[in-house]
Amino acid sequence: MFKSGQPTVVIERFKKVQTRLKTLVLTLENFTNNENQQKINKTSKSTNKRESFFRELNQMRNEVITYVNDIQRQLEAIRPSDTNDVNYIQKAQNYLLLIQLTTEILTKLNQLFTQIFDRFSEYIEQLWNYMSNHDDVQARRVTREFNQFFLEKTSNSDKLFNDIQQLVNDIDNDERNWREEPTNQ
Repeated sequence: MFKSGQPTVVIERFKKVQTRLKTLVLTLENFTNNENQQKINKTSKSTNKRESFFRELNQMRNEVITYVNDIQRQLEAIRPSDTNDVNYIQKAQNYLLLIQLTTEILTKLNQLFTQIFDRFSEYIEQLWNYMSNHDDVQARRVTREFNQFFLEKTSNSDKLFNDIQQLVNDIDNDERNWREEPTNQ
């Protein structure tokens, strides 16, 4: 299922989204200064910029969904199907365990990114409202609060990425074992 080095690629896909999220956070932070708040009053440019942030966020959300679906498809591809294989029962049990572990990790991953994307959307809305009203104090406050939330979630993601890496390695190892010719005993 996974070629050599591909487990790292799977993790890197998610990390790229995380890095793009960090870049978006920094871009929005820059908008909390007074100079950019003056620009916010130019309605069409402001709306276009705000909408571009939402487009970028939705694109990243879709990428995460695609990555999760790719992992699920890869798992389906390695499902043991040869019921005549002398090791079929063991392979099926291993596969079920793998599915349980994968489901748990993918659920956590979905929850993590859903929380980040949902909170990010709220943050953009709040930030734009405060900036439109020239409320520097509140704009900085929501930025600080979001940054704290984001830092906490990205810290938590490192453990999850390590779990995913281990899971992908296990899948790769199990697939090699499942694909081996049955041994005659």
